[in-house]
Amino acid sequence: MYSSSTYTIAFAEESDNADNYRGEWLGSIGALQVLLAVISTTSVSLDAIPPVHAHCDNMEYHHVKGHLDKVLRWDKLTRVQRENCIVVSFARSSLLDAFLDDTYISSIFPHEQVVVKVDGKRVTGSPSTAIGRAWGYKVARELFHSRKIVDRKHFRLIYFGMV
Repeated sequence: MYSSSTYTIAFAEESDNADNYRGEWLGSIGALQVLLAVISTTSVSLDAIPPVHAHCDNMEYHHVKGHLDKVLRWDKLTRVQRENCIVVSFARSSLLDAFLDDTYISSIFPHEQVVVKVDGKRVTGSPSTAIGRAWGYKVARELFHSRKIVDRKHFRLIYFGMV
């Protein structure tokens, strides 16, 4: 017998080049892994399992506009919109916890057929963005070195987010 239950799990991945779509994708993979574990460890028929509903604010499962709590009062949000707000808050605090505790999942997933790496680092976002950043970094490093602004061996110490 199945009941309508809500479960939450959290995991974080450390990456230099991921974007918000990566988080949604990881959530999908996580949910599928949980379902695979349940299906492979029980004798339940697939026909007996009710449909799984997934809501996200930047892909096309059942699209829900994100961050509506910033523009609408809580009582004006639908149940799904409220759930999305709660999940966003949960994800934010889970990412902060992972950062503070330095506890990240491995980025290696079962059954992957293609893995893209740029400069030895796994690409978890847009490959063209990763290639552009890597190329730009190398060009800037050599330019700064040739103009005697920063030696190439110290270039990695510059935090460009603050420059």
